[in-house]
Formats: sequence, structure tokens, C-alpha cells
Amino acid sequence: MSKKKIKPLGVEISMLKLNESDIFLNQNAENKCDAIKQIGHSLVSKGAVESFYINAMLKREAQCSTYLGKGIAIPHGTLSTRNLVKETSVVIHHYPEGVEWDNGHAVYIVIGITANSDEHLDILKQLTRVLGSEAIQQKIRTLSNKQDVIELFQGNNQRDILFDKSLIQKNFPTTNMVELIAAAAGLLKNKGCGDSIFTSELTSQIPSPLGKGIWIIGTNKHVIQTGFALITSQQSFTYKNQTVKALIAFAANSCNHKKFLDVISTLIFEQNHSLLLNANDEQLLSLFCSQKTLSREKNHSRSATFVVKNKHGLHTRPDTKLVAEARKFRSIIHVTNLNNDSKTVNAKSLIKVLSLGVKKGHHLTFIANGQDAEQAIESIGKVMTSGLADRIGTPP
Repeated sequence: MSKKKIKPLGVEISMLKLNESDIFLNQNAENKCDAIKQIGHSLVSKGAVESFYINAMLKREAQCSTYLGKGIAIPHGTLSTRNLVKETSVVIHHYPEGVEWDNGHAVYIVIGITANSDEHLDILKQLTRVLGSEAIQQKIRTLSNKQDVIELFQGNNQRDILFDKSLIQKNFPTTNMVELIAAAAGLLKNKGCGDSIFTSELTSQIPSPLGKGIWIIGTNKHVIQTGFALITSQQSFTYKNQTVKALIAFAANSCNHKKFLDVISTLIFEQNHSLLLNANDEQLLSLFCSQKTLSREKNHSRSATFVVKNKHGLHTRPDTKLVAEARKFRSIIHVTNLNNDSKTVNAKSLIKVLSLGVKKGHHLTFIANGQDAEQAIESIGKVMTSGLADRIGTPP
């Protein structure tokens, strides 16, 4: 009987499998060019690219920085050098002492990406979603073994609160509080916020009234991921002699839900309950993501939806231009990709915008809140219409 080969520990990243052999810890580099050469040699040694690809990575960096923010960089080649790519691959180098990248920013994780097609956008989406978590920023510097890196990319350390359109349900047909709670629990469970016992756990809790028909309920038991759901009833009904119009439900295994509670508290204090009942999905997402109430910005809110024209989607170069345009304005600007299940994100954060996984033909909705909101949306519309000047080589 032949000896069974033990497969290396790994995790699926989009269409890739990241193995321990793809991870290099305790690396040292004098500067970013040195770091790019190092990760390029790792890709060559792996058989993912031809040796000339390293020069393409350096050229790409000279054209536009691949620094994502939060201590992460993703050096890669250009579209014109895609012929040098043998296979789609990812290699990770960890620099505990950091490498100066741009304007004094220190990089601790360098991710080398190669792809034969636009599948690199799916890879970027997965990587940035995991690494964009506020809760894991401190962990990046102190990674001590390859298992920690594997778990990092699995998202085991991610604790950002989950809230998107799938967690909003309007006009649920019921006149029963238990059914309303069960429906909210179902939304959270379907998004992976709770385990198999979560629904029964949440329905066993007693909801609290916030006034004017709005109720709140939550639990920290049997929770996998912190999440927030909002559900309204098709018609108002009575529970414990009080009116019920909507229910807010939390699943919490971290403190990240507190920022949402702050928003709710402000709305209740200002007697703006109607905002929770009448705002559309995009407004609700912007309301909670920006941590500002619509009442404070209601006269200075603008939104628009644009179609992405870039042939290869929004990779790092066009995303960098888009983020730079958004940063010109004081308004709070959020963007949602209407073509997938991405969260609404801060349009001024490169790593967040990359996490949207935007491809050609996707529809992006921008919402700006602030004194210069109208100018911001108009300006963003112009750069979106221009194709974000995506004329040079893009990542293979």
C-alpha cells in the first residue's frame, strides 16, 4: 500500500488555493523595490511567471503605487506582460519590521498576484474584504506563523459588522412579534451571522420598544459574525399594548455593533424614528456606514448611479483615481456595487473600493452627504464617464 500524501494546509482564495508553501515570514527589505524583487522571485520560483515579469512589476509600481493602505501592498505586472504569466497565483511575504512604501507608509504584508485573465478582480475582492477589517489591522504586524496567515485570509479574525441590502426587508407580512423576530433571525443566519441554534436563541429574547413602533432585539450567543438586520411589517400591529412597525435585530460577538447603536440612539433622541421606517435601502446603508443621521445632512444629500466602462473593471489604477477624486470633497461619500453582494463602503478608502470587485458593466451607486455633495457627485460622474483614464497596462 502506497503512503498517502498529506496535502499542505491551505485555504481557497477565490479561484486559488493558498498553501503554507506560498507564505514567507520574517522577510527583510531595504525598500519597496527590494520587496517587489523578492516577491517576484518567489513567483518565478513557484513557476507562476517568467523571470521578465519582475521588471514588469517594477514598471507597474513606477506608473502607480500598489499600496492599498493599512500596511498592505499588492505589486503586480501590467496587461502588456500577461503573456509572461503561466498560471494564476498568489504569494505572500510578511515584513515584521515594515517596508517604507510611499510617503512614509509602512507595509507589513506584500501580496504578489498573477492571473491569466480578469479573475484577478475576484482575487482582489476577496483579499481586500478580509484584510480591510478594522479588527485585524493590529494583527498584521505581529503574525508569527503560517497558520496565523491562513486564518487571516479565511477571515477567522474578521469582526466588522455585517449590514447590506440582504439584511433589510420591508413590508414583511405578519402581525405577530415572534414571526417578525424569526424573520429577522433568518436574515442574519442566512448571511452567516449565526449557527444552527441562533434562530431559536434570538426568538427566546424579549424585544425592547424604542418608541413610535420601532423595537430592538439582540443576542451574543451562537453568533459567528456580528451583524445587523432591519425588518418592517406590512401593517402595524400591537405587542404588549404597544404599536409594532419595525424591528432592529443584532447578532454580536464583538463591540462593532455599538457604532450602529450610537446612530440609532441619535435618531431616537432627535425624534427621527421615521427615518428608519421610510428611508430606502441605499439611504439606510449610507446612514449607518457613515455614522451620521440623515436628518443632519438631509438637505445636502445627492446620489447617482454610473455604469463602469473600463474593459478590465476597476483594478488598482482606476480605483486609485476614483478614490483620489472622492477625497477632493469634504462630503461623506459612499459607494455600492449593485451587481453583487458587496457592502456599501467608504469611497475615499482604496482598500474598501477594491473590495467591491467591480467589473465592466457593473452599476455603482454613489451617495454623498455634505455641503459639497452636488459637486462631488458631478465630479465623480465625469471621471466615471471618462473611464478613469485606464489607458496604460493593467494587472494581469
